[in-house]
Formats: sequence, structure tokens, C-alpha cells
Amino acid sequence: MERYRSGGAKYGDNNWTKGMPLSVYYDSANRHMMQWWQGDESEDHAAAVVWNMMCAMWTEKNLDNMNDKLNYPNK
Repeated sequence: MERYRSGGAKYGDNNWTKGMPLSVYYDSANRHMMQWWQGDESEDHAAAVVWNMMCAMWTEKNLDNMNDKLNYPNK
């Protein structure tokens, strides 16, 4: 819940519902996963991973025009 509140304060309430490409959530989730795995305690990286994935799931279901999975390069 804190991630939701802090994001709202920084970016505006419910800003994430305006839509971002799925690749943005994918990249952010991966970056936070690595930071969590490496022991970075500068923020709650595990919560950021979950937040990004929940936003990605909502976006995939509700905003077809933001689904760029087919155009995103596999790394």
C-alpha cells in the first residue's frame, strides 16, 4: 500500500492507469529484482517487483494498445 501512496504523491493519483507499454513494467520489475537479489536496501525492491507485475497484469487486461510484448526484443 505504501508503494501505491508514494507513487501517487510522486506521479499523481492513479497515473499508472493512463497506460504505459508492458515493456516499461517488465524493465522496471527486472531492475528491481536484481537490486533486491543483490541486497540493495535503498528501497523496498521486492514491493516494486510486485507493483510492476500487478500493473502489467492490469494493463494487459485493460489496455490492448499498451501490449508491446511482440515488439520487445528478447534478451
